[in-house]
Amino acid sequence: LDRLVGRPISDLIQQTNAKLVMADIAGDGLTHEARAIKKDGSQVDVELVVHAQTYRGMPAQVIAVRDIIDRKQNQEMLRTVYETLELRVVERTADLAQANANLMREIAERQRLYRQLDAAHDRLVKLSRRLVAIQEEERRRIARELHDEIGQALTALKINLQTWQTSQNNQQLTTSVDIVDTVLQQVRNLSLDLRPSLLDDLGLVKTLRWYIDKQAQWVGFEPQFKTNLTERPPNEVEIACFRIAQEALTNIARHAHAQNVLVELRQEQDQLVLSIRDDGIGFNVVEAEEHASQGDSMGLLGLKERALLAGGTAKITSEIDGGTEIYVVFPLIEKTAVYE
Repeated sequence: LDRLVGRPISDLIQQTNAKLVMADIAGDGLTHEARAIKKDGSQVDVELVVHAQTYRGMPAQVIAVRDIIDRKQNQEMLRTVYETLELRVVERTADLAQANANLMREIAERQRLYRQLDAAHDRLVKLSRRLVAIQEEERRRIARELHDEIGQALTALKINLQTWQTSQNNQQLTTSVDIVDTVLQQVRNLSLDLRPSLLDDLGLVKTLRWYIDKQAQWVGFEPQFKTNLTERPPNEVEIACFRIAQEALTNIARHAHAQNVLVELRQEQDQLVLSIRDDGIGFNVVEAEEHASQGDSMGLLGLKERALLAGGTAKITSEIDGGTEIYVVFPLIEKTAVYE
C-alpha cells in the first residue's frame, strides 16, 4: 500500500491505454476495464470503478480495482467457442449448399427422365391405338371375306349337294350336306365374332342386345339389358365397349356358371358407363391380375387396356360365390350420332 501512496494512477496502468483510462475515469460512477501492472511487472486485467469524493476540502476520486481475469478467461472461451461454432456453421452451410446443388441436379435429371418416359408412354399409347384400329379394320375385312366369299361358296355347294341328294337319295350325300351346313354355321359364327356387321350398320345398342341374347341362348343364363342411349358414341368408344362386353360375356360363359347377367349401357352427363354384372361363382381379383401380369391369362388386362386406349377406365370387382362386376367409364368428348 505504501508503494501506491503518492503515485499517479497512470503508473499502475499499461501505458498503451493509460491516457484513455484517465479520460474515462474523470467522471463519477464510471466503470472501465484496463490492464494493470502488478508488483512483479506482470500485467493483469482489472475493472476500475470510479467514485467522486471530497478529501480535505478538495475534490478527489476513489477508484476501486477488481481482478477480472476469470471473467476475461470465460469471455475468451466463449469467443473461441463462438468462432468455432461459426466456422462449423459456415462449413455446414457449404455442405448443405453442395448437397442442395446435387439434389437440384438429381431433380432436374429425374424430371428429364420423367419427360422422356411420358413421351415414350404417349408414343406407346398412340401406337397401341393405331394397332387396335388396324386390328379392327383387319377383322372387318376378314369377316366380310368369310361372309361374302367362303360363305357364299359353301352356300352354293350346299344347294348343289341338296339337289343331288334329292335325285340320288344317298346317305353319304346327306352326311356331306350336314357337314357343309356345320362348316357354314361355323364360318358365320367366326365372321360375327371377328366383326359383327351390326356394329357398323346399326350401332352399339342393337349389336350388344343381339350379342347378349346370342350368348344367353348358348350358355343358358337369364339376360337383362338396360340402356338410356339415344345417340351413338364415337366410333373408338363404340368398338371398345363392344369388345369389352364380348370379352366379359365370354369369361362368364367359360368360368362364371352364372344364372343371371345384367348389362347396363347408359350415358351420365358427359360420360358413357358400361356395367356387366353376373351372379356366378366369382374369383379373387388380385390373384387373377397377378396371373394376368405373368402372362397366364390376358383377359382382365385386355379389358383394362381396351378401356385405357379409348380414353376410359375399367374397374373389376368380384367375390368368391358373390358374382362379378365390370364397371367401365368413357369420357364423351366427341360429337355423337343420333340413333334412328
